[in-house]
Amino acid sequence: MKSKIFKDREALTSGYTPKLSPYRDYQLRRLIDAFTPILKESEPPVQVVAYGGIGVGKTMVARQMRHSLEFKACKEEASLRCIHIDCMKERTLGGIIRLLASLFSPTMPLRGYSLEETFLTAIREARAKRLRVLLIIDGADPIFKSNPKMAVLLSRMYEVSPKHTNPSLLITLRSLDVFSQMEPWAIRSLRKNVIEFDNYDRDQLEAILKYRVRYAFQRRALPKETLASCIDLASDQGGNMKYVLELLKKAGERAESSGRSVVTFNHISKAVEQISPSFTFEELEDLSTHEKLIMLSSVHLLDSTQRACISMGELEEAYIKLCKIYGLRPVGHTWLWKTVGTLSMLGFLEKRLSGLGRKGKTTLIEVPIKSKKHLYKQLSSLIRRRTAEPPELELSQDTL
Repeated sequence: MKSKIFKDREALTSGYTPKLSPYRDYQLRRLIDAFTPILKESEPPVQVVAYGGIGVGKTMVARQMRHSLEFKACKEEASLRCIHIDCMKERTLGGIIRLLASLFSPTMPLRGYSLEETFLTAIREARAKRLRVLLIIDGADPIFKSNPKMAVLLSRMYEVSPKHTNPSLLITLRSLDVFSQMEPWAIRSLRKNVIEFDNYDRDQLEAILKYRVRYAFQRRALPKETLASCIDLASDQGGNMKYVLELLKKAGERAESSGRSVVTFNHISKAVEQISPSFTFEELEDLSTHEKLIMLSSVHLLDSTQRACISMGELEEAYIKLCKIYGLRPVGHTWLWKTVGTLSMLGFLEKRLSGLGRKGKTTLIEVPIKSKKHLYKQLSSLIRRRTAEPPELELSQDTL
């Protein structure tokens, strides 16, 4: 049945790649110019770092650059292999290296070798096949922060074989701060070619959204005043395009489920409560089961106690109890601490040290979303898909 609201709701998702990139032509041109020479075997590999906040178009432009490069490679009959690694899904160094090994050396046993040996073997296999490889490591902040040796490993890659046979790199980051904990010599080459993605201003947001809305919504389904309210909300979030697209999608779905043919401000205000400015539902799906359990424990405690934050100790206690309910073995304290740090860096949680009014110093945890109940239902549903389904839990203070 044809939707009264949506023409193509995929145009509002993070996986959608538009034909045009308004206000990102400069960054796209720089990337294409930087990587086009690698199509020739005699040219050395290229390393580029692109950085900017959440929702400023880094992933979109990286995909557009890849499509342009693959089109040129096809015309010139160049053996180019582009590999886009989403660090929201592959968030460990080992996971990335095993992925590369499976692509370039599928018969290589993954046990019995160090990560460095596995990585360098995969690179040699790509070289033996005379492939021109472009690795796009997208959203690499957690990888670099949890594995400072990542930069050293990338540097080693350029030592084991002739320069022109090595992969080229495009690394996208939210901030260059991750480089501060690394060896200066290891990141010297990464700092040579840096492209900044600045925040969108209000006029830019308006122009981009009008372009997307033409593809996503039926004609007259999104009135001008409703779109204007979304633009205002996105401006308040620092020009976060990912947030406003998620907001429009959620508001459109609310209008659709209620049988309406127009998205109103009321649909927008309800949707605001159910989404976060720092993560999407699609990204929530990519979390591991234990990461979802940590999120679920946090959401439960915050909602049931009606507090703005909880302590790390309270979170750990609730997480252990929740693992027992789902029949899972809880992870250790150190792993839990590191995971909370990673979830915080990715925007799923917010953590800070306690200040005045608390005895001693403790880590306080918050979840950046208004409707904790809605997030609780989403997380519970996702966890039940991966585990033996326990009875659905009511969100009450006595559950955990």
